[in-house]
Amino acid sequence: MTTSRDCEHCEGPMPITARPHARFCRPACRAAAHREARTIPAELTSRPLWIRRTSRKVPVAVDGSVASSTDPASWSR
Repeated sequence: MTTSRDCEHCEGPMPITARPHARFCRPACRAAAHREARTIPAELTSRPLWIRRTSRKVPVAVDGSVASSTDPASWSR
């Protein structure tokens, strides 16, 4: 008995050699599905001011200028 399974991302057919527990037809579909799952929460997107940080945890504005984590005037809009 053969069952037809589809990829969770592109909804295309799974390869014949796919393991029984496989969810995606190829690595690109797996990566795309995980990228879609990483969304910014609505609580944050509703706020008009943004600040980000570097890998050394230095606060910077979206344009790359130095920002202050406590001074809203230095945040990006």
